[in-house]
Amino acid sequence: MDGNNIGERIKILRECRGLTQSELAKALNVKRETVTHWEKGTRDLKTESTIALASFFGVSCDELLTGNKPEHACQTSELGLSSES
Repeated sequence: MDGNNIGERIKILRECRGLTQSELAKALNVKRETVTHWEKGTRDLKTESTIALASFFGVSCDELLTGNKPEHACQTSELGLSSES
């Protein structure tokens, strides 16, 4: 995933899905200003928000926070396995 920091990664994920900050905020039940602060890096994410964002975008918390995909992600996709496997 591109993006040097978590704010950039949130913005990239949001824009890739064609969402505005307001739409993402509504989906996560937060204020639009909160999304703006996350993307600008002026407000840290709470644990609950990190989990909600990762779940919403279908990525791991590790990928959201660091930009690194889990090592097993490619293997499970290539083999047709579920993430639980």
